[in-house]
Amino acid sequence: MPRDGSATAMIQRLCGLQEAGQLGSSTAAGLLTGALQVGASERVTVLLGLPAAQQLDQQTVLQLLQVAVEKKLSLSGRKLCDLPAARAVRAECSIWVALWNKAAAIQGPTMLCTLLQLPAACVVLSPSVLLPLLQAAVHCKDSHKLHALCQVQAAGRVDADSALQLLHTAVAGGSAAKVAALAQLQRLQELSVAACNSVLDNAINSSDPHIPAAVIAALRDGLLQQLTSDDVIRLIQAALASEQQPGAAQRVLAVALSRAAQHVDTDSALRLLDLALQHPHADVAAAVCRLPGVAHIDADCLSGLLAGALASGAAAKVHALVQLPATARLSTDALLPLPAVAAGKSEAQLPPELLQLPAAQQLPGAVVGDCYEQQPTNWPCSRELAPSTCSAF
Repeated sequence: MPRDGSATAMIQRLCGLQEAGQLGSSTAAGLLTGALQVGASERVTVLLGLPAAQQLDQQTVLQLLQVAVEKKLSLSGRKLCDLPAARAVRAECSIWVALWNKAAAIQGPTMLCTLLQLPAACVVLSPSVLLPLLQAAVHCKDSHKLHALCQVQAAGRVDADSALQLLHTAVAGGSAAKVAALAQLQRLQELSVAACNSVLDNAINSSDPHIPAAVIAALRDGLLQQLTSDDVIRLIQAALASEQQPGAAQRVLAVALSRAAQHVDTDSALRLLDLALQHPHADVAAAVCRLPGVAHIDADCLSGLLAGALASGAAAKVHALVQLPATARLSTDALLPLPAVAAGKSEAQLPPELLQLPAAQQLPGAVVGDCYEQQPTNWPCSRELAPSTCSAF
């Protein structure tokens, strides 16, 4: 029968006849074998709807699975694995073991992930058998096979060195999804601090800006807390140094939000913030501001940073700075020179957050009025400030 939609439709109509319900298991097995031999997965799906197909014995189902494996028909394999006889296969069954080994030899992780639906698969797998499959899956285009393999019982016994190599491969391949899949490997939590630093260094320089966050999520907090302040500073400096690489802010933010970031003192955090304010991507400053140490800089220091950001005309950098706690402690004297610094920089006038501070009430009225007149519309709350507010000063 030709492989086209009309043939499949005809089979579907025939299977719907009352007489089709009276077919024996041997007939159903023969029809399924024929469909598998020609690679017609759509026909297999239709034929499996026959009552007789649901009554196939275990040996017959395994033989059908063997044909599916040989023909590399993963979809048909998944459908066959749903049969009651397939679900009841025991790991010690010689036909099952032979089928598993053939699937590994012919298709690697693709068909094996199909067979992993069966309870027997979790028993037959050992770490030594699983590791080559994981190594093959980490090189596949998608992450689905790797995710499925990492869920089997034997994955919990893959040694730490092998888990680290798999993680390095996923990072080098620029796949955050594969890194997330490997996070299921329990032995990753046994990595040394040196190994942790090694994979983080590679992650920061990965082609995918989502990789650092994925790696940090895969490592336990206890391990991250063992990283030193110097380790964190090195990682953030590396992210800031790659000015031509996209996603610098995402890379910095991943490190800044990690448990390791709490070790960075205020002075070190301030130096990183200085670097971030010089970075061409304005959102990097906001990322560095998430470092716990940045929250402790004093008002005098913040005033100097604001002056520099205003002078550069970078509204996003100014906005990031005024979110810091020290903003509320800025004095009138600290605010007074800022409008002059911002003069001529229409894209970086004093933000509303500063003009609403109690200290701003002591500014000369002319200064405040000019600030409101020149207030740009790109500030988040600039439209909420009515010009009449100036009369309060």
